[in-house]
Amino acid sequence: MLTTSFDTNAKDDHLTYEFTRDPDLLEQYAELVIQYYKKDLNLDLTENSLNQEITHCSQNEYIYIVRENNRVIGGTKLTFCQPETKQILPMEEVDFSVKGYLPDDFKFSFYGEIGRLVIDPSYRGKDILQNMVNNLMLFSLSHHCGYLFVLAPRLNAVLYSRICKQLKTPATIHKDAVLPEKQIYRDLQIKLLSCDISPMAQRSHIREAV
Repeated sequence: MLTTSFDTNAKDDHLTYEFTRDPDLLEQYAELVIQYYKKDLNLDLTENSLNQEITHCSQNEYIYIVRENNRVIGGTKLTFCQPETKQILPMEEVDFSVKGYLPDDFKFSFYGEIGRLVIDPSYRGKDILQNMVNNLMLFSLSHHCGYLFVLAPRLNAVLYSRICKQLKTPATIHKDAVLPEKQIYRDLQIKLLSCDISPMAQRSHIREAV
């Protein structure tokens, strides 16, 4: 197990970054996801009850939000899995696994997925996304997760890759990854991105607990 001194419930000027299970904050986060996935991606998450998956959290899942006072302005869902179990990430299916993208010498207990990421357009273009990604990486390392994966439209994947580069963590867009046959993937040019976050451990004073 890893421990770290970083604060997941951090404040940056007038914004608060935190993991939460508060019903009101979760409802606001879900509304943001539904609203802007529809506006930005033309993706209706209310179809086929996909919206019910947004805030449902299993033991290995966490909701991370950004709020201004009590108003949620961004958030995402973080999921962990163990490579040696049959448990899978939300992006994985019977015929699609990201385990093959883990390094042969992978020494961590978990790999993870960042999904359902959203930021209110009024707050985009600032440092919020980079702060979120940085905090999620540190939290993941503290839970002995060494690799994170994202499925995102091509332009978003490029943006996330640039943020990883700014945070000095290796990221790869797997352009040739064969994704499951879903209409959404074809319409949005969905790409798989992986990020090796293990180099952050030494820089962030993360240590293994006894």
